[in-house]
Amino acid sequence: ALTEHIPPEVLPLLDWFEEFYVGRIIRNRRRPARFSPILWNVHERVLNKEDRTNIHAEAANRRLNLQMGVQHPTLWTFITNLRKVQSGCDTFYQQLEAGNSPPKKKKKLLMLTKEFLKL
Repeated sequence: ALTEHIPPEVLPLLDWFEEFYVGRIIRNRRRPARFSPILWNVHERVLNKEDRTNIHAEAANRRLNLQMGVQHPTLWTFITNLRKVQSGCDTFYQQLEAGNSPPKKKKKLLMLTKEFLKL
């Protein structure tokens, strides 16, 4: 077993990983993991050359937070700034529809994708 070959200080991490992502063995059967592989496995996404992360959602959240300028905006401030962000997104999509190219992916990400496809 893997646990026989790793340092004892790593066991809590292995235990946590098994609980959340693999599922524990109880009475010779493996209990379902808390997070199904369907939620976290990106193998199919790599094969289809899709993004492996939710970085687009995080970027949108960061953009919205920067636009707000405060942690807890009033309702009217929120609506006004949300409209500004939406207007920027609309402009971006209009440029794409007009034939402009989307921003290029970074070389590092392209190289990583190629490496994943080799596995």
